[in-house]
Amino acid sequence: MEILLIIVVGILVLAGLAWLGFLLPAPVKTPLVEHGDEELALRHLDSLPADCKSLMIEYFREGVPIPETIVAWGNARIVYGQVPVIGSLWAPLTWTLYLKPGKGFIWKIGMTWFRKVRISGGDGYLDGKGKFHMGDTVLENPNLDRGERTMLWLYTLLLAPGSMFVTPGVSCEKNDQGQYLVKVSEPETEVESFNIIVSPTVSLPSQVDTHRAASKDGRNLPFNVRIEQYFSPFPGWNFPAELVFSWENDAYLKMSVKGIQFNVHIENELSKGI
Repeated sequence: MEILLIIVVGILVLAGLAWLGFLLPAPVKTPLVEHGDEELALRHLDSLPADCKSLMIEYFREGVPIPETIVAWGNARIVYGQVPVIGSLWAPLTWTLYLKPGKGFIWKIGMTWFRKVRISGGDGYLDGKGKFHMGDTVLENPNLDRGERTMLWLYTLLLAPGSMFVTPGVSCEKNDQGQYLVKVSEPETEVESFNIIVSPTVSLPSQVDTHRAASKDGRNLPFNVRIEQYFSPFPGWNFPAELVFSWENDAYLKMSVKGIQFNVHIENELSKGI
């Protein structure tokens, strides 16, 4: 009986340590990137279409930036499993996003345990192809191409809305409820639609609703991101700082943006892939 009790206690202790390792937040790692020679282009608010201007006016008061490239970084928590009664199990992540607005991206992540990266991976969309890689799992298929294309435009809308609204084929309309419908129309691809809900308290977007193709069967499922907080890394400019991503209203990713830089050399990182 004593031996059985010792075994049970030992198992509980090990389980508690494993759980504790996932409770510690992932460290924030600032990427080492070189700034390009291109001067950051700025557009005056008055040069944008009327509905785009009314959406951007609280984002950018010192001109609307039109970056060629972006690197953003921070930490996050992602659902890695479900347990009866307890519910979702969340694992800490450190992440870096390399983005060419409207053209391609790579999101590199590291899942941490006791603040050390144990599994690396990420996802991306380059040259019209999507890819997911986590540990030994690699996924590439036409359904993923569609889903990652949605993420490309969603990241562009969140971090480089100015670049998005000067892209041919992108439209923005405001409805009677004060919401904005942004559409992306490109040749030989389905139209991407994003419905933006603006917070009445801060006059900034609080949620973006869209649909994203499931990688397994290609179904277009409801997908959204809730923006819970903004920060101002540059005077007069606001960017999302705390975001919650959800499939069919089930949150699976809670992302904290800790830094962002424009017009940096990211070609080497994009060529390396995930």
